[in-house]
Amino acid sequence: MSLNSIIEFKENTKELESAIGGIPVKKGFKCLKCGYCVRVKDSMSVHFRNKHRGDDVKEWTEDDVNMQLIFGGRLKKWFPIHDRSMVEVDEGNESAWLAAEVLLAKRRRRATRQLKEREENVRLLNGFMVRT
Repeated sequence: MSLNSIIEFKENTKELESAIGGIPVKKGFKCLKCGYCVRVKDSMSVHFRNKHRGDDVKEWTEDDVNMQLIFGGRLKKWFPIHDRSMVEVDEGNESAWLAAEVLLAKRRRRATRQLKEREENVRLLNGFMVRT
C-alpha cells in the first residue's frame, strides 16, 4: 500500500464497516457534526473550540463509541466502527409501530437462523462422539 493510497483512504473513509483484526478496539468520543473521533473528552472540547465555535460540546458529542487507530504518526486518525445495532428509520415513516415490527421480524429471523446453526453443530458433535 503506497503513502498516497493510505492518505486517500484516510480522507475518504468516515467509519469502518467492522473492526480490523489485530488492531485493538478502544472506546472514545465522536463529534456528531463532522464525525471527528478522539479518545479523551478534553480533546473533543478543543476540537469544538477550533472547529465548531459556539456549539454545545455535550449536545453534539456521542460517547462510548467503538473505534480503532489504524495509522499513527502524521497519518493518525481514529476511525469509528459502524454500530450494526443502530438502525436508521425513514423519517417519512410516521408509524413507529411499523418500524418496531420490522426490527422484531429481523431479530426473530436472526434468532431462528442461530438456533438452526446450533442444532446442526450438535448433530455434528453427536456424529463424532466415541461410543463406549
